[in-house]
Amino acid sequence: MYNNENKFIENDIDANVEKRNELIEAIKAIAAMEDSQIDMREVSAIKKRWNRIPSWESAYEQQLEEEFDKYINEINAKRSEISASNQNAKEALIREVEELLPEAGKKSAAVRINELMDEWKAIRSAGREIDEELWQKFSSARKAFFDARHKYFDEMKERFEEVKQIKEELIAKAAEYSDSKDVEKTSEIYQELMQKWKEAGSAGREADDDLWERFTAARQAFFDYRKTYYDELHEVYAANSQKKEALIAEAKEVLAKEEYSKADTEFMKDLNVRWKEIGTCGRYRDERIWRKFRDVMDKYFDGLKKINDEKHENWLKRMEEAKERKIELIEDQKRQIARLEQLNKELLGSSAIEENEARIEDKKEFIAKLEEEIADIEKSIG
Repeated sequence: MYNNENKFIENDIDANVEKRNELIEAIKAIAAMEDSQIDMREVSAIKKRWNRIPSWESAYEQQLEEEFDKYINEINAKRSEISASNQNAKEALIREVEELLPEAGKKSAAVRINELMDEWKAIRSAGREIDEELWQKFSSARKAFFDARHKYFDEMKERFEEVKQIKEELIAKAAEYSDSKDVEKTSEIYQELMQKWKEAGSAGREADDDLWERFTAARQAFFDYRKTYYDELHEVYAANSQKKEALIAEAKEVLAKEEYSKADTEFMKDLNVRWKEIGTCGRYRDERIWRKFRDVMDKYFDGLKKINDEKHENWLKRMEEAKERKIELIEDQKRQIARLEQLNKELLGSSAIEENEARIEDKKEFIAKLEEEIADIEKSIG
């Protein structure tokens, strides 16, 4: 009887050891798997089966227990490491959602938010409690983003309405000047309206296209008139330019003669009068063509001045020479008067003295005349 009982016990121990070895091999295989392949429900099932096996508290069973626990610990360690990694990954997604909040109005940010949700779903568990906590944060961050996005579009809609009203007013203002013939003033007004249009901003793509077409149409009549006006004005400018070029050619002909006659000088002065009568050639042509005309005129009158200066120098020289001759004549007459006066003292006859006195008076009169002529010369030469 005893032997049979012992044999029964031995058979039961062997069966349990075999079961434990099978479970060790199973848990060992799981421990060797990648994290993504590990099924924790299977691990839990193996642990339950292990715990249901009776223990005889033998040394061998203790050895098997330690081996089994080793693989369980390895799995737990791997799961703990992966859970931490998953937690970090989810926290990173939460931070990115929060960072996108200031850009809630951008389409690219909304696309990225949806991508982050897909990425969140792809991340495995970090543990039930941690998962729930992180999901609350992730959901709150997403809600804040979409609330901000909705607010952005609501405000943008209001802004679009404001801009639309501003641009409607600008269109009406532009229409007021569509028939204007004051090119410069209306051009300035339209430039101001265009600047205000740009500063107003967008009223939304669809509204902007329609508003812009109407704004352009409101200004088109004036633009067409202005184009015709400037086309005609350019023709006038071109004709005036040709007339002024002809005057320059005439001035060059006179300059080339280098005669500097009174007739030529009057002709050159008349060219200046005719130049002013022609009118403008346009702001950009006027300065260039005026410099050409002024260059020819300056050369002519510089030449005239040189000739006149030379004539004046020659005249001054002649006047100085005439003055010197008259001074010499005066000195000679004075010497003659002195001789005649001395001779009167020596003469005895009254008739001879009277004759000398008459000659003296003639010479004095001649001297006075010469002095007057010298004074006139000095006055004329300054």
